[in-house]
Amino acid sequence: MSVKAPNKSRTVIKLDLSQFGAAQMVIRPAVHGKTAYVSNSMQGDREVTGSQLQAMLNESFPTPLLNYKAAGRRLNSSAGTR
Repeated sequence: MSVKAPNKSRTVIKLDLSQFGAAQMVIRPAVHGKTAYVSNSMQGDREVTGSQLQAMLNESFPTPLLNYKAAGRRLNSSAGTR
């Protein structure tokens, strides 16, 4: 996975489908600012729209958590304390 600001990311997913008698499947979802697409070795390329596009944009870097201090928020962790 590679991520660059603002809202640019790319992931490569490789699936071994040899147990099912198929070749390797490679899926490459990518976000470029306000647009996104998915490249699939078995189904071709397609542009992402609608709610799937919104979900991909919401997952993109940077996250709102990066400036939590400037927004006046605090993060508390209870891990390891008893």
